[in-house]
Amino acid sequence: MKVARRQLSKAAVLKLTQHRFPGNIRELGNLVERAHILGQRSELQPEDFPLNATMISEQNSEPELDAAQLAAKLPEHLDLREILGRIEIVLIERALKATAGVQAEAARRLNLSRSDFGDKIAKDALGNK
Repeated sequence: MKVARRQLSKAAVLKLTQHRFPGNIRELGNLVERAHILGQRSELQPEDFPLNATMISEQNSEPELDAAQLAAKLPEHLDLREILGRIEIVLIERALKATAGVQAEAARRLNLSRSDFGDKIAKDALGNK
């Protein structure tokens, strides 16, 4: 890439180690490459890595819920289609926010094909559940 090598500051390393990286090593690699290209200082700083701060704090403050724990929090009588539709919308919105609106990356994070993801967005946009 013909860009001078840069070191990571201790603060940047700390920020990266506190992130879950749901997109695996490729997500980390892309993030480091982006910071390396766009970084303005000789040493990469935490602000060179635009990570979702809420994901970091949520990861450290609350354990993940499994399906049984989540179901236990719901009322006994409910409209399953409505609940699942609302959860789907929240997860899609969260994935889009985390990927700055990049639908292909959001679809990958949700383990959906790009076309399925587009169909779900279109369905939700039309108010169909």
